[in-house]
Amino acid sequence: MDKAGHNLTLKQQKALACLLAEPTIQEAAKAAGVSRQKLYDWLKQPDFKAALDEAKQLLFNDGLSTLKASMTDGIATLRSSLTDPDATVANRITAATKLIELALRCHEALEVETRLAALESQMNTKQ
Repeated sequence: MDKAGHNLTLKQQKALACLLAEPTIQEAAKAAGVSRQKLYDWLKQPDFKAALDEAKQLLFNDGLSTLKASMTDGIATLRSSLTDPDATVANRITAATKLIELALRCHEALEVETRLAALESQMNTKQ
């Protein structure tokens, strides 16, 4: 059993890591030391598929955390471009446009999240 509670063999756990690291299923199978068909068979198993989905989500979350950590620096760079006397007008306009676009996207995402939470709450009370 792996850390997340899935009943996977060591070979399957290795295959999961290879699926995340290799660009194709064929290459993942080769790196894991199993046939491509065996890997496809495992992908049909609910435990294996769930473990793969969880691993992909963790990998994505790690990447997202890295992006979030550098977002403050990125915004600071855009803001400094707005007032940089050596920046061209075109560069200042581009920086201003990007900042406005980012602010609008954040606002839209928060709005969608709020509306989705309200809908989920309504659905849960009806059940």
